[in-house]
Amino acid sequence: MIELMIGSIVFSLGFVAGSYWKSTVFDNMPWEIFRWHNESFGYRIAMPGTTLEKNEKIVMALALDTSAFPEEGVEYPVDSTE
Repeated sequence: MIELMIGSIVFSLGFVAGSYWKSTVFDNMPWEIFRWHNESFGYRIAMPGTTLEKNEKIVMALALDTSAFPEEGVEYPVDSTE
């Protein structure tokens, strides 16, 4: 019985912490939405207020501040699971 109570408390604390993190960190990141543009064969920023339709090619991206990167750059590692 005590294991069930401890499990419920730990689950509740994790849920509250996740909700707090989502509302304060994740939602306040500078997200951008890009949609495929056939004339330029590339993605362009979707302006706020536009309608995103079903089966469109859409990418959601996060802008990164690269000013803190070292001069030699940062290596993007190869995924070892492929």
